[in-house]
Amino acid sequence: MGDFNAKVRSKTHTQENSIGSFGIGGRNERGDRLIEFTESRNLKIMNTFFQKKPNRKWTWKSPNGDTKNKIDFILASNHEIVKDISVLAQFDTGSDHRLVRATIKINMRLERARLVRKKTPQLNLQNRQKNTKQPCKTSLTLCTMS
Repeated sequence: MGDFNAKVRSKTHTQENSIGSFGIGGRNERGDRLIEFTESRNLKIMNTFFQKKPNRKWTWKSPNGDTKNKIDFILASNHEIVKDISVLAQFDTGSDHRLVRATIKINMRLERARLVRKKTPQLNLQNRQKNTKQPCKTSLTLCTMS
């Protein structure tokens, strides 16, 4: 999540996998850099994947109130866990930006299993006779799988 001050419109090229079909406005240089960043790291700009009413898309308003842009984004590497992105208008943050909220769903059982996964020991037998004239001895080394 971040204040990138980047404007990214809807997908213009089929090669742009990081952008959805629901952006607004034009694209600026910072938007091009953000898209290059997300494409190089296989991230998604999640705000552009959810259809919203026009008054629920913008995240920044100019001091005179004439200009409204979507310049705050939530990026995700696993787009399947993000269920919704919404802009919260009812909170007065004392800023010219509005809050952006992501609703996510995580499979706790799967994530817990990844964190608690035990390392399985593996036996590694090595013959130490190579390059030595000593009698054949076998050493036992305990290795862990990571």
